[in-house]
This record gives sequence, structure tokens and C-alpha cells, in this order.
Amino acid sequence: VGAQMQVYGVLAFRWLNLLRLGGLWMLCFVLLCHLYGNVPVWLKPKTLRAPLDAAALLWVFFLGFCAFACLWLLSSYPILTNYDIAAHMQQITSGTYETHHALVYTLLIQGLLRLADCLGYTATWSFLMLGLLQMTGMGLSLGYGLVTLNRAGARRGAVIAAAVYLAVFPLFGYFAFSTTKDTFFACFLLLTAIELYRLSCGAGRLWSMARMTLFAVLACLMRYNGPAPLSLLLADIGLIALYRL
Repeated sequence: VGAQMQVYGVLAFRWLNLLRLGGLWMLCFVLLCHLYGNVPVWLKPKTLRAPLDAAALLWVFFLGFCAFACLWLLSSYPILTNYDIAAHMQQITSGTYETHHALVYTLLIQGLLRLADCLGYTATWSFLMLGLLQMTGMGLSLGYGLVTLNRAGARRGAVIAAAVYLAVFPLFGYFAFSTTKDTFFACFLLLTAIELYRLSCGAGRLWSMARMTLFAVLACLMRYNGPAPLSLLLADIGLIALYRL
């Protein structure tokens, strides 16, 4: 869906493509419902153990994630650039803005450039601040997801394995230090899913609803085709919540 809108700007699918997409979505939904109703034996803990300490889990993961992510900083100081950065910089220098690339991300880069200039630093420092900001946001959002998984009753071994994977796998560190709007988009999409899950469990309904709405809006602002995957995500988790009721 995202690729279709990115390349052509419209959703022009044939009926066969729609059937395939709908079939895949229904298959995933049925499998998720089955997992909620019938947890596999190998996922059930043999003995009940107290969950990991939430604060310790968050900070240990966050510091470990930052340590491994900084390896990308050492290899490509101050940040990794991709093809999008040329469009963002062109808008900043010309003063003509567009929404094909996330306008919020363009304004963020512009704000950091001005901040570095006001402090007497070069543009290099502004991109370093961008990378550190993205690393912090990704580390905290992934850590929040692990804490939520831990509090939901997941096995301690599974939580630890997920934490190690998210901290060590190079892709996440690469996105943390890369000039792409997809970094913040992925963080806000993850936070939206977490808050929707908490909302379905009845935990802090008012504040969870407010946070979910805020994160969903920010996710959509980071990609103009963001509402498409966000709508599928909300539909999946919402139907699962109804299935559990």
C-alpha cells in the first residue's frame, strides 16, 4: 500500500491484488485471534516467576541500545544520509516547502540547523543532534514496548531475548543514525500499537486514549501514506480486542 502511494500517488489496485491483500490480512487476523485464545504450549511458562523489574529493564536496554547504535556514529560521523536528505535540504535552502516528504521532519532539521547556528556551531553538529535525538526516541520507544511485554506476563527468557535482539541487531542502530523520517514514523507507530493494547486491557483508559491519539497523529505526519498501515494496524488490534470480549 505504501509503495503504491509512494510511486504513483494513488491506490490503483486490480481486483486480484485486493483479494490477495484482503486474504493475507484475514489470515493474519485469524492467526492472532487463535494465539490470543490458545497460547501454544511452548510459550506457556512452566513455573510462574515474577516479571523483571520495569525500571531496570528499561534502562539496561536503553543504555545497551545506545551503545551498539553509536557504532554507526563511529563509522559514519555525524550521521548516515540517504536520498531523502537532498529533498529536505532543498526545501530548507529555497524556503519552498512540500508534503511529499514529511514536512514535520523538514522543519525539525531546519530547527536543529538554526539552533546550531545560534550556538556558534557548524551544520555538522545539527545532524549529530538529529542522530542522538532519533537514537533516544527509538531506544525509549522500544524499551517501553519491552516493559509492556514484560508486564503483560511474557516469559522472562522471551523478554530478555527480545531485548538483546533489538539492541544488537544492526538495522535498528542504522535507522537511529540515518536521515530518514521512517525512524520517527516507526517509533510513533509502535507507541500507537502499545497504547491501543493497553486500552484494550482496560489500563488507564483516558490517558491511553490521549496518548494513542497523539502518537497516531504524529505517525501520520511523518509519512503522508502513513494512514494506510496505521488503519490496518488499528483494525487488526481493535478486532482482536472485540474477539477477546
